[in-house]
Amino acid sequence: MAIVRLDKVSKVYGKNKLKVHAVTDVSFEVQEGEFLAIVGPSGSGKTTLLNLIGGIDRPSKGKVYIEDQDITLLSKARRSDLRLKRIGFIFQEYNLIPVLTAVENIELGLLLLGIDKAERRERVNKIIKDVGILELANRRPKEMSGGQQQRVAVARAMVTKPAVILADEPTANLDSNTGISILRLMQEMNHRENITFIFSTHDPMVMEMASRVIILRDGRIESEEKRD
Repeated sequence: MAIVRLDKVSKVYGKNKLKVHAVTDVSFEVQEGEFLAIVGPSGSGKTTLLNLIGGIDRPSKGKVYIEDQDITLLSKARRSDLRLKRIGFIFQEYNLIPVLTAVENIELGLLLLGIDKAERRERVNKIIKDVGILELANRRPKEMSGGQQQRVAVARAMVTKPAVILADEPTANLDSNTGISILRLMQEMNHRENITFIFSTHDPMVMEMASRVIILRDGRIESEEKRD
């Protein structure tokens, strides 16, 4: 089943002489359970593509489908609702809320979904064990290392049980050993839970672990490589 489908998607920023063609005529599908890396040099359109898939931005042309729903037709409020329910995000800068503990950061999406306290507690307790951060439960972000914060961010993305997780340069601010540890964690979750991951990255480690690599250059797909 295709979790994500892009049909001739283009994105142009600015007008007239100031136009920037960030993405041009991009089409591909992402199947359930894939561990996909979108790679390319800075300015190639990687982050723009993630923003379009996540409904943060709308394409100038073309269609973006999440689970066969054309999200380009949705209002801003409905796209926001879709992100809450069906899309998880992992960012380069972690984006944890500073005043909340690890558990509170992870639980926030479940609160917004209106899930009752007993189920919230059950899900959060399970995920913090799964990603190995039980000892961090009551720490705030400033009391954690970068790798620990990213583990919390992974747990936060997964706890709502999304259809797809979008990871924008998730290892960029981590040393190589910590980066490998985080990637292996996500790969394990991908295999165990059949969670679909789409990475925007230029990290060779991500490319090595990916089940498929799409290479962008100047906003277009230059090539594609499927891994065993």
